[in-house]
Amino acid sequence: MASKIELEPVEEDEHIDKPRMDKSEPIKYDPIPREDISVTLPLTTLESDTKPEATLTLVVSDLHIGDSDFLPDTYMSCVDKTKRLVKYLSDRLDIKNFLLVLNGDMVSGRDVYRYQRLRNLVQRGHWQVELATQITRELVDTIGNARPIDKTFVLKGNHESLSENYMIYLTNYLPDTWYAGHYKVLNIAHPIGNYNVLFTHGFGRSEYYPVGYGVVRDCWKAFNQYRTKGVQIEEICVAHTHWLQPRLYLEGLTFNVTGGFQLWEKTISQRPSGFLLMIHTQGETSVTGIGADPVTEAREQSASDLEFTNLEFYSRKLRDALARLRTKKQPDEVVM
Repeated sequence: MASKIELEPVEEDEHIDKPRMDKSEPIKYDPIPREDISVTLPLTTLESDTKPEATLTLVVSDLHIGDSDFLPDTYMSCVDKTKRLVKYLSDRLDIKNFLLVLNGDMVSGRDVYRYQRLRNLVQRGHWQVELATQITRELVDTIGNARPIDKTFVLKGNHESLSENYMIYLTNYLPDTWYAGHYKVLNIAHPIGNYNVLFTHGFGRSEYYPVGYGVVRDCWKAFNQYRTKGVQIEEICVAHTHWLQPRLYLEGLTFNVTGGFQLWEKTISQRPSGFLLMIHTQGETSVTGIGADPVTEAREQSASDLEFTNLEFYSRKLRDALARLRTKKQPDEVVM
C-alpha cells in the first residue's frame, strides 16, 4: 500500500497585495431636511484678510399675486433665507451695490388664459398692484435689515398685458424703482467692474428643460445683435417656467432660471420655488439658488385648504392697505 504524501504549507509572500472584498451593507436612515444652499466665492476672496469689494443682484419672479394658488409661506421662507444669506455676505464682503430685479408675473393679471377669472381671488388689477406693492415693500424692508437695496428694476411678464401693464403701476409706488419693459441688460458688477447680464421673463414651455428652445433662439438673436455693437452678454436670466436653475448651459449660452410661487395644478411635477442671488467679487460672478424651506414647501404644496389660506392672506394685506389709505391727509373740503 502506497504511503500518503503530505505537502508542506507554502508560506505566502507578505509583499504581495491581497484582494480586499468589502461586504459591508449600506446604512439605512431616514433623510433629514436640508437647506441646500451653497455659496461659491473665489478662492482669493476666502483667503483675503480684508473685506473684498462686491455687488449683489437678487432676482425674484412669478409670484402671481391674486391667484388662488399663490404659496405665501413658501415665499416668506425664501425671504427669510435671503436675509440670512445677505447678512452673512455683508459681514464678509464690502458690498458696493445691491440690485433687485422683479422679472415679471408679480401679479396674476386677468384674461391671460381661459377661465382665469375662476382662479383669481383678487379680480381687479389695481388691488393686485396694491398687494404686490405691499409684499415687495416688505421684501425690501426685511432684506434691508441686513443690507439696504439700492435700486429695483421691474420687467414685464406674461401676466402683465399690453393694455393693463401692472408693472408700470407697481413702479410708481416703490422708491428707487425703474420700469425696464420686456428686457434689460444690466452691468451687475457696477461700480467695481463689468459684467453684463440680459434679464427677460421668457415664454413657452418645456417638459424637459427649464428653458424652451424658442427662448434660446430669441436669446441667441439678442446675443449676436449686442455683440455686433460691442456689447458683451455674459449670462442670461429668465423666469416663466417656475424652475429654479442656476447656471444652465444651452447652445453656448448660460441661462439662470428663477423658481415660481404658484402651485402647478395641471402638470405632474411641481417645479421648485426660489430666488436667485448673483454675487460679483474679485472679477468673478457666482449664482446661488435660494430655495424655500423644504418642509414648508412640501406642506403648502399639498395643502387642501390653500385657497382659504390665500383668502385670509389677501384679506389681511388689503385691510392693511385700506387702513394706510384712510390715514392719509384728505384734501381740504371745498365750500360752495
